[in-house]
Amino acid sequence: MSAFRTHSLQPPHGPAARRSKRRARRGFTLVEVLAAGLLVGITLPVIMKGIAMSDSLASLTRHRTEAGALAESKLNDLIAEGTWQTGSLSGDFGTDYPDYQWTGELQSWGTGQGVAGTNNVQQLDIHVLWNTSAGQQRSVTLSTLVYQSTNTSSTTGSSGTSTGGS
Repeated sequence: MSAFRTHSLQPPHGPAARRSKRRARRGFTLVEVLAAGLLVGITLPVIMKGIAMSDSLASLTRHRTEAGALAESKLNDLIAEGTWQTGSLSGDFGTDYPDYQWTGELQSWGTGQGVAGTNNVQQLDIHVLWNTSAGQQRSVTLSTLVYQSTNTSSTTGSSGTSTGGS
């Protein structure tokens, strides 16, 4: 007799073999399926809300950036042309930016100062307005100081603010 055993090619028989076959054919249990469904049901709405919020914030950021650039451009135009002294201080940006309108405001700055109590320095504010998709009005304001003279105007500084919430 040989020291080597030969194995049969037939599968094993008996109760242990039947249990092994049943385990191999089984899929997920009902508890596993319910747990996975619960996990998806909880996380999916949270993920979708996060995506919606990021889309909304991206849109607001884009509008604020565009409005700031438009305000700066309009402020520079008004000062370069000198129309801030005599021209209209409101309007729109034409067909290139139909969602935006602008208004200007001129205020005295440091009244009662200067030679003989006169002050030719004024604050020029440019407000750029737009409406969100939810119907809320937002705005960006850019300000500078201008010197009113009989023949020229000049700026000495500028600042910008944004309003309308986040």
